[in-house]
Amino acid sequence: METNQSVSRSDGSLHLFRMYHRENAQLGIRGEYGLKIKEHLERLEGIKWSATHSCFYLPDIPDSIRRLIKHCRGVVWVDMSNIRLKKSNPKQKVPDKSLKVDNEEYITALGQINRMNLYMEQRRYAPATIKSYSSMLKKHMSEARVTDFSMMDMGAIQEYNIKLVHEKKVSFSHQNQWINAIKIMLHVLEVPINLDDIERPIRRHKLPGVFSKREVMEIIGKTTNLKHRFMLSLLYGTGLRIGELIALKIKDIDGQRKMLFVREGKGLKDRMVPIGDGLLKHARDYYQAYHPKEYLFEGKYGGKYSSRSAQQVLKQAMKRARIRKKGTLHTLRHSFATHLLESGTDLRYIQTILGHSSPKTTMIYTHISESSLGNIRSPIEDILDGM
Repeated sequence: METNQSVSRSDGSLHLFRMYHRENAQLGIRGEYGLKIKEHLERLEGIKWSATHSCFYLPDIPDSIRRLIKHCRGVVWVDMSNIRLKKSNPKQKVPDKSLKVDNEEYITALGQINRMNLYMEQRRYAPATIKSYSSMLKKHMSEARVTDFSMMDMGAIQEYNIKLVHEKKVSFSHQNQWINAIKIMLHVLEVPINLDDIERPIRRHKLPGVFSKREVMEIIGKTTNLKHRFMLSLLYGTGLRIGELIALKIKDIDGQRKMLFVREGKGLKDRMVPIGDGLLKHARDYYQAYHPKEYLFEGKYGGKYSSRSAQQVLKQAMKRARIRKKGTLHTLRHSFATHLLESGTDLRYIQTILGHSSPKTTMIYTHISESSLGNIRSPIEDILDGM
């Protein structure tokens, strides 16, 4: 949410303002400028585009301002008159009202988190992973008043780990991700702590939820918008992860071979996924109607479609179909795999299509398949039949 101060615009200039976005204080960057300056901005490391606020943005830390000014020197004028105003972050949630993560006291820790983000970007971590780890360490910083991660010792790390379990009562995956995040942070800062001594939670094995074929038919059938209908159909019809779907480009569809090229899926692995005649026809109808420029699914202002918007598409479709069970976009992937197994597709092919590294991951669908469990006859049935 922006401050109440208006942001002026003029040709060939940038205007900075403070805003709250993605649960953090950000520096918004606006201006009426041409394609050349836009492309120049996009080359600045760490800069991102917000479709919500229709502007570029950087983390609200002094280093961002210095880097932006240096990057734009001699190219475009940067107006900083608005950021000299007092910051206003009404949505920021901290356990202690006297604590704000944008205070100068926490500049060192915020800079270290930014260093970790750059390290992860260079290592090609998924953007969602970088965002998750960064958010967790910012909460850690605010809740435990960590002003410098390089000064942490094993006792402080173990204390916060225990707090996550007993006080915060976070999930297994949240705790495990925090351990991964702090390990990367201490690696980047070259802090000599052996984190193998930190106890990880015992892994729980939960069965994934699935939609029935009838429910999938209702969900897709109740979606009248052509773009949304094709999106849900493609997710279910190929078993893609949502991150893989929104990263698809037009050139990734091979109509002649009837294959879909998934680039750098989970684990940075490429793979080919079959796409049938029905989906290909749907793809051609969609392209003729929307004419996407680069990505198969693009947002209102260009670029990748957001996963959050895609989830809203499914949520509304489930509401129209009156399906009350819990379901996410990933449920469509689980449903695709389960229905393939029930139709007699070999587990090895399903593993390849889904991009699983281990067959053990794919084996979970044998536990929820109706063909493998639903047709088993209990011995009590023979006894009851004979009575």
